[in-house]
Amino acid sequence: MELLQDFAIVLVSAGITGLLFRRLGLSAIVGYLIAGMLIGPHTLPAALVTNEESVRQLSEFGLIFLMFFVGLELSLNRIRTLGFSLVWATALLSWLVFNLCQFFAWAMGWDAAAGFVFASMFVVSSSAIISKMLLENRLGHERYAQNALGITILEDVVVIILLTLLASQIQLGAMAEHPGGGPAKTLGLLAGFVTLTVVVGILFLPKILTRFNRAADMDLKVIIVSGLVFSIAVATDRVGFSPALGAFLFGVIVSGTAFKHKIEKALAGTQDIFSAVFFASIGMMIDVRTVHHHLWLVLGITAFVVPVRIFAGALSFLLTGSELKTAVRTALILTPIGEFSYILAKEGVDAKVVPDHFYAIAVGVSILTSIIAPLLVKYADPIARSAADRQPRFFRKFLGAYQLWLHAIARKQETTVWWKLTSRRLGQLSLELLLLAGALTYSVTLRDFLHAMLAEMNLAFSLSAYVYWLLVGAACLLLVVAIWRNIGALSLIYAQAVTVSGSQARRLRPVIELAIQAIGTVGLFWMVWMLFPVPLGMWPFVIVSGVAGAFVALFWRKLILWYSHFQYSLNQALAGNSPSLSSIVTPQHTEFWRVQLAEVILPDQATCRLNTIAALGLRSKFGCTIVEIERHGELLTNPPPDTLLFPGDKLLLFGASNQIKPALDFLQIEDEPAADGAISESKLETIGLPPDSPRLNHSLADLQIFAKTGVQVLGIERDNQATLNPAANHQLKAGDKLLILATAAQTKKFRRWLNE
Repeated sequence: MELLQDFAIVLVSAGITGLLFRRLGLSAIVGYLIAGMLIGPHTLPAALVTNEESVRQLSEFGLIFLMFFVGLELSLNRIRTLGFSLVWATALLSWLVFNLCQFFAWAMGWDAAAGFVFASMFVVSSSAIISKMLLENRLGHERYAQNALGITILEDVVVIILLTLLASQIQLGAMAEHPGGGPAKTLGLLAGFVTLTVVVGILFLPKILTRFNRAADMDLKVIIVSGLVFSIAVATDRVGFSPALGAFLFGVIVSGTAFKHKIEKALAGTQDIFSAVFFASIGMMIDVRTVHHHLWLVLGITAFVVPVRIFAGALSFLLTGSELKTAVRTALILTPIGEFSYILAKEGVDAKVVPDHFYAIAVGVSILTSIIAPLLVKYADPIARSAADRQPRFFRKFLGAYQLWLHAIARKQETTVWWKLTSRRLGQLSLELLLLAGALTYSVTLRDFLHAMLAEMNLAFSLSAYVYWLLVGAACLLLVVAIWRNIGALSLIYAQAVTVSGSQARRLRPVIELAIQAIGTVGLFWMVWMLFPVPLGMWPFVIVSGVAGAFVALFWRKLILWYSHFQYSLNQALAGNSPSLSSIVTPQHTEFWRVQLAEVILPDQATCRLNTIAALGLRSKFGCTIVEIERHGELLTNPPPDTLLFPGDKLLLFGASNQIKPALDFLQIEDEPAADGAISESKLETIGLPPDSPRLNHSLADLQIFAKTGVQVLGIERDNQATLNPAANHQLKAGDKLLILATAAQTKKFRRWLNE
């Protein structure tokens, strides 16, 4: 009963303070933190929450759901559409901020572990605050605003890397002992684990979800997906990484399936509840007196972090080819620090490498930057113009020459034959190497897990280990064959690229080709030996390699065929659904035409539901157009005017900024909730059409029966043939009988309407 009482207090207090802070124009997350501070043991004379440890354990569920939803917003297709320049800008921004913050920590006299935690806290901006600022200032169509949103998406990957390093390096004390090798090794293991998990997930998860989609109702799907989220989080913890990484990867995998929006909608409420508990539990650990005691430190860090993020952001975009105005505007948007700073601070405090007042630092800097950021966004244009006008002439000339150099490199890559031929193969080779590293590194951990599971189920048998290693060996051989074939193809291309025509070139090409193949083979042999799951000496490993080589020679064609099937399935899974227009429309389009794309999901009780696009008249009323509809994971691009809209449809609107807002408001208007008992009063009834009814020879879409009478037509009987759920273009004919669902009053109104 104690836990139930504490849980109720946390939710009520978080809801009230979250609402208050949202009304003040701040993030609701800050309100959750303040709620935790108020009900925790450090502020009031008597703590309102008595079982603080239990609430803290519940908050771990919130972290899992939070990272799962972060992954849902980061599909592989979305990363691909952002472009390499934005990925490079994110990497530069994160590296600069991290190192400058570590310099600050060194100047404060903190040790390496504390400096790592401190720098990690301010590497990532708040996507929630930035999205809200851009929406309020109607800047979503601006190129620099879209750059900032792209950065916040890619920074989620940075968060995962930092969380993994914190969990696997700081807690093990490796950071202090091996300041260089430890994190590098962890990142290598992380890359292999992530690649293996994502590839296996995108190959098999859609099939699993499809099977459950056919066999289970929505409530069972929610339970199944939640169980999978926690199962993958536990499995990730077993291999030595943060459970949050597993939840994030599962979200990334699900985001590429047709079930994304169903799962997102079904679990949204659960995620909101446990996220509020998570941030409130962090607030419980903060002592208000500690915040007051370290107030000057918070102010000093804020005064340091804000200019650092602006400088790093502007420099990153300048180095990737942006103009100075665009770079400064983008950097000014990326100043607010938010929710991930609390998570990173929590990891550091839990690992006992930083003191508890790091919570106060994270919260204080977050609040101050969330107040400063809207002012910077409001005056972004004059600040950027002033910076552009005041730049020295030599700097302007240098930037112009640098941008021309970048454009020349891009054009050269586009026209260079060998780059066109090798770029895709290099990507395939990198993916295959990471898959092989992951399969070799984590095969023992997976074996132990499966063995324990079989033992608990009393299914263990003597040949299980041999069967397992046979499957692992076959998978690794497939990858080795694929890697060797790519090395061979690349050696042929590079040998021809580095030699000129002539008799000498003809003699040199085979030598260069053979040298590249030899280096690649030795490197592959060394990699397998270093990562081989069972410790072997050199000669036993050579014998095992010889046996594997003989097996490859015997089944060469079969292995190539199997890998071709695997590669085809992987490409199909990565391709997913058709790309949305939101990823095709570029910032150049929106900047030149001054238009905006906006998404809206029709509520369950939307007044416009079951109407056609033509009947809504959005273009005539507001001047904007529905250019795409996403329904149950399927995309309908450029839908015809007679397309019916249903609750849950995700619409993509295209129009000017001042046209989009009223159209969004109109589409989200909901009907008044029905009175109690209205559903039970409805009944099925069959009504024959009068032979002289003016409604004859009209389609259901044109008649808009539900909108005018409230009656739903569920079926049509014609010539003793029944049609359930008739299509919108179905025309009514004399002699038709309609199966309707309606109350008595609606049926009476419908009968009158048929004869009007």
